[in-house]
Amino acid sequence: MRPYLIVLGLLVGGSSLHLAAGYPAGLTAATLLDGSGLPGILFWSSELPRIAMALLVGAALGLAGSTMQEITRNPLGSPSTLGTIAGAWLALMVATVFWPDFAARHGVWICLLGGLGVTALVLTVSGLARMDGIVVIVVGMATNLFLGGAALILALLNGDSVQAVFVWSAGDLTQTGWADARWLAPQIAAGAILLLALARPLSIMRLGQDAAKARGLAVLPLVIALLGLAVWLTAASIAVVGAIGFIGLIAPNVVRLLGVRAVVPSLLLGALVGAASLALTDAIPVALNDWSRTLIPSGSSAALIGAPVLILVAFRQLRPESAGGFHMAWGLEHCPRLLIPTLCAAALAALALAIGFGASPDGPVWIGDQSERIRGMILALRWPSVVAAAGAGALLATIGVILQRLLRNPLASPDVLGVTAGATFVAVGGVVFLGLPAAQIAIPSAALGAFAVLILLSFLWQRSETPPAILILTGIALAALLDAMIQFAMARAGEEAYDLLAWKTGATSLASPPGAATLCATAVAIFGLTFALRRWLTLLSLGEGMAAARGVGVIPARRILLTLVAAGAGSVVAWVGPISFIGLLAPHAATMLGARRVGQQLVAATALGAILLVAAEVTGRFVAYPNQLPAGVVAALIGGGYLFVLLLLSLLRRRGL
Repeated sequence: MRPYLIVLGLLVGGSSLHLAAGYPAGLTAATLLDGSGLPGILFWSSELPRIAMALLVGAALGLAGSTMQEITRNPLGSPSTLGTIAGAWLALMVATVFWPDFAARHGVWICLLGGLGVTALVLTVSGLARMDGIVVIVVGMATNLFLGGAALILALLNGDSVQAVFVWSAGDLTQTGWADARWLAPQIAAGAILLLALARPLSIMRLGQDAAKARGLAVLPLVIALLGLAVWLTAASIAVVGAIGFIGLIAPNVVRLLGVRAVVPSLLLGALVGAASLALTDAIPVALNDWSRTLIPSGSSAALIGAPVLILVAFRQLRPESAGGFHMAWGLEHCPRLLIPTLCAAALAALALAIGFGASPDGPVWIGDQSERIRGMILALRWPSVVAAAGAGALLATIGVILQRLLRNPLASPDVLGVTAGATFVAVGGVVFLGLPAAQIAIPSAALGAFAVLILLSFLWQRSETPPAILILTGIALAALLDAMIQFAMARAGEEAYDLLAWKTGATSLASPPGAATLCATAVAIFGLTFALRRWLTLLSLGEGMAAARGVGVIPARRILLTLVAAGAGSVVAWVGPISFIGLLAPHAATMLGARRVGQQLVAATALGAILLVAAEVTGRFVAYPNQLPAGVVAALIGGGYLFVLLLLSLLRRRGL
């Protein structure tokens, strides 16, 4: 009975804290229960329904997460990490854009199909036999990144039709009555009853798939049924309150720490812990409601607790052998003779074409066809964004090569490891909390944030000999935590929040002429220094022992290289905002083209990074005409898809397909 008492205490304590956060201490219970005054009306029509909704949604997500972990036998399995929430949310956004009336009537079914489809895709790509390892989680998180970019582009392209839905995507438990709670309660009850009815075959599944089949259990139909019920609970919650992540990860791990092992108690306590967790985390935005200028999303407060849990579970509960690794398809064995000059010429050509061609209702327009006065105006407006895109792309590619070589990790990049998020958080915090002018503190504060994240990750990697996939997962979780903290900071911002929001999308179009020139100069300087230190990178990528035996001071060399990475990531974030995936994509593309040596890879990746981000800038210009999509958003969509395909090809290659 002890675990039940602990969970019951958490449930009561979370609800009480939530209630205490919503009202002044001097307010009496009689005043609230009377319901006649304004506090009483707010209590019965808003605060109490919000607590009820937090408990219901938390119970649904906790039960869904417990079920997914039972299916996968993976302590990291949850609707957040397997792509369920991202798939359901993107499906609802697409339906809202193209079939708004249908989406309004059948939102829960749309979320169900989207969540089920993406979860099935993640499990299929990683393989049902590998559900208990880190591979399925990395695939799921990569899918989340890709779908998040797609959702952001959809929101920017369709404006008013999905603006409210997109804002709601961060999770909003605000209630104006009991209608939503009355609808959600029976959905959760039905799902819970069906899951408990399948408890016996689920307990047999714990013996392993082969042992379950030997006992006559139809494993695949059972997995489909259980997965469908877990996704249904998630979809029903999303349809009512939006996307709230990590609760499904926290709850079953807390139950496991309490020593509960039987299937039925684990499921029931998972639901109760989920309810208590969301009630506790939702007390944060309620308590800060007067402090912030805008409502803090409930999903962000859940991420503040869920992301550290993801990191701790990854390090403490996953077996090292379950982490696996990734063997990338390297492509060409040797670098073609004309590859490097061709890529450099292509980068210069892309720069010239991006400046010369513009969008119009009739298609591309060449700047030479305009009058001299208009040509000068267009050049003055266009060249800073194009040059900034080229500089940022080249710089991200350079530091991506450094990270992949230094950490000997083929998935390392500044955004995937959370370095970009660290730079963004410190830069935003300096503006919002300290009131410092962005132009003066952006570069040093962003570089400081990037360097702090790099030190943390390097310490974890060196101290525990972390497998590459777990280090990547740690970076992704750290980025989620920092993103939640950024949302908290931006909720506190006033008028500067609009500028920060545009900057946060990676809008190279906002770059000033001095900023574009400075960014390019920084890219050239860091590339030159890295190229001069290419011998260090070559030896360090072979192992620290090899580097030390060849006379390289490992510690000083690592510090210098990490300083270059921090300066590069901080410069990009400071001048054009956070941009994802270029630091991952460009080094891999260079290697696949045959540029295997460090010097060759540096030059090829830098040229490819400039080409890719300039192409993203031009794509955003043409796709959204007369508006412009931020280059960072387009790059996130392209890079997220590339990362997913890269993981798929790696896993297929491992299976010999």
